[in-house]
Amino acid sequence: MDERELKEALRDLPRIVPSGQFSDSVLRRIRRDSRETKPRAWRAPLLIAAVAIAAGGIARERERRQARAIQEETRAIAREIEGMRRTLPSPMIDLGERDGVRYVLDLRRVPASRGGIL
Repeated sequence: MDERELKEALRDLPRIVPSGQFSDSVLRRIRRDSRETKPRAWRAPLLIAAVAIAAGGIARERERRQARAIQEETRAIAREIEGMRRTLPSPMIDLGERDGVRYVLDLRRVPASRGGIL
């Protein structure tokens, strides 16, 4: 079957005329479906705000943990220095040599701990 024969066959089909309410029913259905699938305008800003709040909370918690770790390290160093003050016969500690310079720590010049923190 070629194109000419197809056109003739289609012309021979009975013509169907839509009812007067066909257009109205199609438009109603389109409007109803578009309302159901229409994205809500408030969703994107709400999602962005939620992500920003979560990111801020995560950053604050990370900072708190780092601050806590630094405080614990500082307290441990303070306890270690206090222990050295009590047990060492000399208040001087030889820290070694680097680049031709000898480093010595005088524990008498290290400030006393205040509440476990230097």
